[in-house]
Amino acid sequence: LVVFTSDHGEMGGSHALMNKGVWQEESTRVPMIVRAPGAPAGTEIDTPVSAGVDIMPTLLDWVGGPPEPTASGASILAMVRAGEGRAHHPVFSEMAGGHDWIMVRDGDWKYVEGRASGEPIALHNLADDPRELENLVGSDTGDEGRSLRAELRQWRSSVGLI
Repeated sequence: LVVFTSDHGEMGGSHALMNKGVWQEESTRVPMIVRAPGAPAGTEIDTPVSAGVDIMPTLLDWVGGPPEPTASGASILAMVRAGEGRAHHPVFSEMAGGHDWIMVRDGDWKYVEGRASGEPIALHNLADDPRELENLVGSDTGDEGRSLRAELRQWRSSVGLI
């Protein structure tokens, strides 16, 4: 089993920004390549996963070890072996310091709020708006915005940010 990953990206001028530390996909997406014997080669899966918490459960799954009881992630080995994305848990990210935000990505939806304030900053449907140009905060998005905010609140509480 080979897992290759990297650091998150730079903005490179997108959204008129150069560095990293923002919630847009150009900064938060991380490349990851996984090769497992018997898994279909050359398959691209776009299901968001969290390298920081999903790699350890994946490695434990690979060696047949018991799940780590304190791990918050989930194994992605079934997705790798099948060569297709599946429903997975929400992915969270945060930035403290000069930029102050916290984010949840669940499927095609992304919600961002102030890390300290809890005030909504951005809501995007990445299927309809992959470049994150239309901020849907305050618009009628049905249950999506409320659901993402509740997921983020639960995560914030679980890691001691509330």
